[in-house]
Amino acid sequence: MAIVTGKISSEMVRCFAGIIDFYVVKGQTRARAWPRRLDRQQTPAEQASAKFFGIASASTALLSQEVIDNWKTLAQNTIYTWRDLYIRAYITAERTTARYNKDCNDASARFYG
Repeated sequence: MAIVTGKISSEMVRCFAGIIDFYVVKGQTRARAWPRRLDRQQTPAEQASAKFFGIASASTALLSQEVIDNWKTLAQNTIYTWRDLYIRAYITAERTTARYNKDCNDASARFYG
């Protein structure tokens, strides 16, 4: 990752597409090697994580501006964006709920036998 101090033209971005990925973090332009696809099949755990991430990412479009503003307030003075915090909370809540439901189902099965 490198911090870009000069101006980046759209032509430069087009020329380096597939080689260098330009992105902005907290108003600062950065560049990194273009992300590569995995040459192997994803494990079931990776597929499950990708599923949760996709749902969480898509759900950000459904948030009201008031909720987004609250997440932005939470992200102030951190290295994370509001989306980072939201997606992390969403994924953690989904996994915790799934684990809780599994534990409850196991306890019910033992109780009711």
